[in-house]
Amino acid sequence: MGISAQVTGVITDESNGEALIGASVFVKGTNTGTISDIDGSFSINAVSSDVLVISFVGYEDVEVPVGNQTNISVSLSQGVLVDEVVVTGYTSQRKRDITSAVSVVDTKDLNLVPGASVGQKLAGKAAGVTISTSGTPGDGTAIRIRGFNSLTNNDPLFVIDGVPTRDNFLNSINPNDIESIQVLKDAASASVYGARASNGVIVITTKKGKAGKTKVTLDSYYGVQNAVNRPDIITSSSQFREYVQAATLATGGEVPALYQGSSFPEYYNGDPSQPYAPGTIGVPGSGNLLMRPNQQGTDWWDEVIGSAPITEHNLNISGGSDNATFNISGNYFNQEGTILSTFFERYTLRANSSFKAGKFTFGENISVSRINQLGQRSGNQSEQNIITNVIRSQPTTPVFDEGGNFAGPKAPGMGLGNNPLKGIEDDKDDVGNFNRLFGNVYGAVELIEGLEVKSSLGFDYGNGFTQNATFPNFEAREPNQFTFNYSENWNTNFQWTWTNTANYSRVIDDIHDFKALVGYEASKSNGRNIGGGLVDYFVFGVDSRYINTGLADPSSRSVGSGGFQRSFNSVFAKLDYVYDDFIILSGTVRNDGASEFGSNNRRGTFPAGSIGVRLTKFLESDAIEDFKVRYSFGINGNNAIRSDNAFAIFGGGTGSSFYDISGTNNSLATGFALQARGNADGKWEELKQHNFGIDLSLLNGKFGVVFDVFSKETQDLLFTAAEPGTAGSANPAARNIATMKNTGFDARLTWRDQLTSDLGIDLGLNIGSYKNEITRVSDSQTQFFTNNGSRIGTTTINRIGDALGSFYGLEQDGIFASQAEVDAHASQPGAAVGRIRFTDLNNDGAIDDNDRTILGSFHPSLTTGLNVGLTYKDFDLSAFVFGSFGNEIFNFNRLFTDFSQFEANVRTEVLENAWSPQNLDSDIPAPDYGGRGFNSRPSSYYVEDASYVRLENIQVGYRINNIGGSEYSARLYVQGQNLFTATGYTGLDPAMSIFGVGDTSAGLDLGNYPSNKSVIFGFNLSF
Repeated sequence: MGISAQVTGVITDESNGEALIGASVFVKGTNTGTISDIDGSFSINAVSSDVLVISFVGYEDVEVPVGNQTNISVSLSQGVLVDEVVVTGYTSQRKRDITSAVSVVDTKDLNLVPGASVGQKLAGKAAGVTISTSGTPGDGTAIRIRGFNSLTNNDPLFVIDGVPTRDNFLNSINPNDIESIQVLKDAASASVYGARASNGVIVITTKKGKAGKTKVTLDSYYGVQNAVNRPDIITSSSQFREYVQAATLATGGEVPALYQGSSFPEYYNGDPSQPYAPGTIGVPGSGNLLMRPNQQGTDWWDEVIGSAPITEHNLNISGGSDNATFNISGNYFNQEGTILSTFFERYTLRANSSFKAGKFTFGENISVSRINQLGQRSGNQSEQNIITNVIRSQPTTPVFDEGGNFAGPKAPGMGLGNNPLKGIEDDKDDVGNFNRLFGNVYGAVELIEGLEVKSSLGFDYGNGFTQNATFPNFEAREPNQFTFNYSENWNTNFQWTWTNTANYSRVIDDIHDFKALVGYEASKSNGRNIGGGLVDYFVFGVDSRYINTGLADPSSRSVGSGGFQRSFNSVFAKLDYVYDDFIILSGTVRNDGASEFGSNNRRGTFPAGSIGVRLTKFLESDAIEDFKVRYSFGINGNNAIRSDNAFAIFGGGTGSSFYDISGTNNSLATGFALQARGNADGKWEELKQHNFGIDLSLLNGKFGVVFDVFSKETQDLLFTAAEPGTAGSANPAARNIATMKNTGFDARLTWRDQLTSDLGIDLGLNIGSYKNEITRVSDSQTQFFTNNGSRIGTTTINRIGDALGSFYGLEQDGIFASQAEVDAHASQPGAAVGRIRFTDLNNDGAIDDNDRTILGSFHPSLTTGLNVGLTYKDFDLSAFVFGSFGNEIFNFNRLFTDFSQFEANVRTEVLENAWSPQNLDSDIPAPDYGGRGFNSRPSSYYVEDASYVRLENIQVGYRINNIGGSEYSARLYVQGQNLFTATGYTGLDPAMSIFGVGDTSAGLDLGNYPSNKSVIFGFNLSF
């Protein structure tokens, strides 16, 4: 046996001599092991006959006989990356054995991007995954994997440390805590999650402690943000007067008094001979509002949009022994918005630990967070939000009146744009607070060699508070608010998930590798909310924000509450088999039951299988390190509908179902009415997917290619189709009515090499493409429209043979250049010289709804993400460039910026380059003040190519090792985000968010909060 002795050593990178932190050192054939610390050193007990196995992800393993050595220094060379182990669902497997479509995200690249959530950081990091978010601090993210599969919900399932959640905000999870991310893109990889996996699965594993010396890291940065773009709208009052005069003349109207002549009157509202209303009166603006036109012009963008700081501080402590490890972190993140007063602030704490006692292992992963947040009024995509009012407001309107109150467009011809700065001031205290406790506790035991039984209890508890105060708007052109009102809402939700699994693995004769998994999982979630409000507060401030009838009109009190409950249970099994590292087989089946469905279709079964063949066995080539072809097929489900969809819901109230049956006029009898229809026969959406792929590794792993082609079809799509008017006002139930398919490909190309002893390179290119098509609507329908509340009519359609949410309207055929063209054209309402000429598609001599056609869609034809990494001695450079091509946007803002709907402000180009008899080649119609020119029908004029290429991130860093001869090391860096965008889109931002707007209404730009560009300085300190 020999005498055990301590063996020490240092592990370094062969190419540059740098210490490798966290390399594994094990005594071969045993569980005795440790990891290297901050300077690459390790210490382990071994006997002379032992062999040490030293490994590090991305490097070749090295085996060193101990012999008489007490000090061993080892240099590792970069090797094939496909040997790394990844988590793919209730278990893990070697990456080289995966036969389905799985993208492994490099978390090093992920955390180069500043942001509140992992969703915001994922853009371009995984092939086939598209990300959509806005510049709103802490905003949610619409993540779409290989296109769109559903009419109701296309969000993927997230699994964090084994706990499933449908959280498309993900801003309560500290991204710095993440160790690995796997995106399960096809049915075979995701089928182990069954009914919730049709939109793909994102598996997140947080950092765990490692045996060895305690390691402390501190990461901190501070930066300044600005909007990526600003609208090209008129900011000069004299220029706007010039536009009004020209546009009014072009439409045959009368120039408003304010804009007649060559100068402005001294006042446009109020009586200067009377005392004006001071800004300190009880109800601001209720008196004599004395307003002067801004002679130079108000730049509303500069008034409400500005530079904003962003900062983050993250402390992590980890370590442990062979029998107990821990990882503890604390994080503070604060992002102020470029729109004044908007912000997102988060505090998080995490504790992950694991303990071993013989064959038993147990531990926990727990995260707690607190969020304070304020976004822009009315959110994104609204005529009433801040961005839209900035665009609409005329430069002639001043910010304040003579009394210090907020001013507004009180004179005829000044439009309906509300003072955006007043909106910000009114909303600045409507801060929301959100708390979350998320994690799991688990225990496992190895019953016999190769058989592990594990039980995990996951939990997700959250509560939130939101509030909304409304103030009088006497300064508005059309005041509609004359009192102080206040409402608030409290909500709480809880979900538990109990997962029990048994994993068995065995290798027979070194060529038959078996892995089997069986499991049972149950989950239940419930939530409640309660809200109330009062109208006409007699005194109002932050200190009086209470639902107390002593503060306001007691008869106005309104209170309501609601809730939900869901339950879910499943059984599943998975079998993997590898024959001689040559043929790889995998099969999965899962049976799920969900409370959203009636007893007839409550359960569903979802099978999948895959096969891979490693062709390297047949290839005699030193250049080919690994070459694998694979195919998979499977079925996934989707149950993302309202929790009580199977049941008819009745309710009532004084204004709907209560009735004075006795006729006394002072008593009401309680009554009930149908509020929501039920569908007891509803069933799972089913997605069937085929995937063919190749994995290729060349030149000792320096070059890598992963390429996949997929075809998937969703059947029995759930959709809440509108009922006929005779059915009453009850909300319809979701029914299985339609079919949709997506086809496409995605690929990842990598090159990682050490070019010289000082220079290293790491390149990664992700490419994705999909085509979406609706193949069936229902037995009686071939199409349906999306009601997105557009004031200009229907803008999107869902039709067989076309993509989900396609833009729909009239096709522009140039601009009428003469009266002769108008007379010769088909009958068109509002046709005139200088106006848009529409195409008579059906050649019936009239322009009407029958001439509408598909105008494009928001779906990109191709997305790309290029990651560039360079190292030179102690310097490093990283950059990320993202491109989206073929996507289009319905630029609804043009209703205001081009046609001055409701006398809105317009683009400078409309003033300078609109069509006129002297400018016949312009593609901008003649000036149209107040939307009088009949140009506001949905048409191809509003649809723009929004393809773009953006430098999303660039960072330069410098590393200082062994500061002052100590174990301290530091890295300093400077970083730029979204510094450059190349696009032809005329709106604020081609990277427009579709989060929260509904996928059938996506691509409509109406006041979207633009992305931020920033410059950041930071450091990483470790010891």
